[in-house]
Amino acid sequence: MPRSAIQAAVVFLTLVLLGCDNQPLTFTGTWRGANSQFSDITLALTQTGDSVSGTIRLSVGSNPPFGATITSSLIDGDSLAISGPIAPSSGYTSVGFAGRRMNLTPIAGRLGEHPSLTGHVLLSGTATPESVTLVEQ
Repeated sequence: MPRSAIQAAVVFLTLVLLGCDNQPLTFTGTWRGANSQFSDITLALTQTGDSVSGTIRLSVGSNPPFGATITSSLIDGDSLAISGPIAPSSGYTSVGFAGRRMNLTPIAGRLGEHPSLTGHVLLSGTATPESVTLVEQ
């Protein structure tokens, strides 16, 4: 292969790799939503690199909210999985959320895209979770 062809290939590969962005999306913020299982689901998240900290709060009807401080997190591109232990008095041992970041267009009269998380609340020992969309506040 001629030297100019090799140089052209190296330049092309460099440009392709520079165009790749494998960085995780940002999940920092407050995300809220509800479904038929929970009257309110709130994630308050802070992200540093590929690690997330914060809280998960759940409300069921008029009962007091319960939740957890996040002790485990995994980010893979646009996907997020978080979990933490909860008080045994809640009837569960852990709570989590797993989902993907998406954009809703438009929402509640707002123009443009608005970030959302679509996924499932995961409670230890419960049946198949129901999907939920949480909107960034």
